[in-house]
Amino acid sequence: MSLDLYVFNVLNSFAGQGPVSDAVIVFFATYLPFILVGWFALYLVYKKELSHRSKIVAFLLALLAGSIARFAVTSPIRFFFPRDRPLAAMDITHLFIIEAPSFPSGHASFLFGFSTIVFFYNRTLGIVFYICTVLVCAARVAAGVHYPSDMIAGGVVGIVSAILVMYLLKKPLFKFKT
Repeated sequence: MSLDLYVFNVLNSFAGQGPVSDAVIVFFATYLPFILVGWFALYLVYKKELSHRSKIVAFLLALLAGSIARFAVTSPIRFFFPRDRPLAAMDITHLFIIEAPSFPSGHASFLFGFSTIVFFYNRTLGIVFYICTVLVCAARVAAGVHYPSDMIAGGVVGIVSAILVMYLLKKPLFKFKT
C-alpha cells in the first residue's frame, strides 16, 4: 500500500464514527475556509497601524494569490490530468459528494496561497492560518473527497503562486511589515 493510500485510510477512518465527529469534519472541510478569509478581513479592519489603502492591498493580494493558484493553475491541471476522487475510485466512507477531478486540491491551493500572503504580512497570524489550512486539508481527506497527495500538490501550487504574486507585486503596491 502506498503512503498516500495509507494516510488516506487513517484519516478517512474518522469519518462515519458518529454525528458529532462527522459534523466537525464537515465544518472544517467546508466552512473553515470562509471563516479564514473573513478573519483576515476583520483583522485588517481593526489593525490601526495600517492605512486604509494598505489594508485593501493586503486583502486583495491574498485573494489574488489564492485565486491564481485555484483558477489559473489548478483548473488547467485538472482539465488535462483528471484524477478520480477517492469516493469514485474506492468503496469508502464519504461525508459529501463532489464530482470534479481531485488533483490538485482547489481548497488547498487557494488556502495555502492566501495563508502565504498572510504569513508575509504577519508571521504569527500566518502560522495560525497555515495550521488552519492543514486542518481543512486533513478534514477533506477524512471526508473522503481528496487524497493526501492532492493536498500536497495544492499546497505547493498555492505557496508558489503567492511567492510569485509577492515577487511581482509587492514593491509596486505595498510594503509589508513583519
